[in-house]
Amino acid sequence: MLNKEEILARTSKGLNVFKHYLPFSFRVGRNFLNPLYEDTKASCNIYFDRNGDQYKMKDYGNDAYSGDCFHFVGIL
Repeated sequence: MLNKEEILARTSKGLNVFKHYLPFSFRVGRNFLNPLYEDTKASCNIYFDRNGDQYKMKDYGNDAYSGDCFHFVGIL
């Protein structure tokens, strides 16, 4: 069974998980509409968290959707 660190190592620190599940192409650091709810303002983005050494999603419009790739898949 894979642990969290192994999954992150095999998915480019979580970036490939976001690329797999988001239904559109995005650029790291660029805002987009959150596809998980009826978002009306592009205030969500994927960024690299240096402290956690992984990619995360931040939604400034609704913080409940902010987190790492494991949190994102859990919401799905």
